[in-house]
Amino acid sequence: MNITTVSISNFRSINELSISGFKQFNLILGENNCGKSSFIESIQFCLGLPNGMLLNQINTARRLFNNDILTAFHNLNYEKPIRFSLTTDKKESRILFSPT
Repeated sequence: MNITTVSISNFRSINELSISGFKQFNLILGENNCGKSSFIESIQFCLGLPNGMLLNQINTARRLFNNDILTAFHNLNYEKPIRFSLTTDKKESRILFSPT
């Protein structure tokens, strides 16, 4: 399974992002605090099993031990939902929305 498109909104440092044209190998480059880890985490959310512990695991990896759900929202704006959309070459699509 190869990812073909990823769309993210209101997640951590990412307000809106949509990327397509992935290849078998992709390199993600950028300055510090530009959203590289947030991009990878959004893919982890889409491909991982949906469970309440995933955000806790990500926060622990980031050394955020308060496990505050607000840290997942862009600029702490919890009024706008977090949205992830991922499509693969097998025409399967996974879309996750945060509760509003």
